[in-house]
Amino acid sequence: MNIENSRIQETFESILNTPKFMEKRYLNIFKYTRCFIMKIKMILLNKSNSN
Repeated sequence: MNIENSRIQETFESILNTPKFMEKRYLNIFKYTRCFIMKIKMILLNKSNSN
C-alpha cells in the first residue's frame, strides 16, 4: 500500500518536473493532476478496505 503510494507520487513528481509543465497551462494541469491523484487515492483506499 505505502509502496504503491510512493511510486505514484514519484511518477507525478517526475511528470511535474518536466519542462512542458512550466508553461502557462501549468496551473490548469496541476488542478487536474490533483483531482486525478485524489481519485487514485480513493481507489487505493477502496481496494485496501475491501481486502
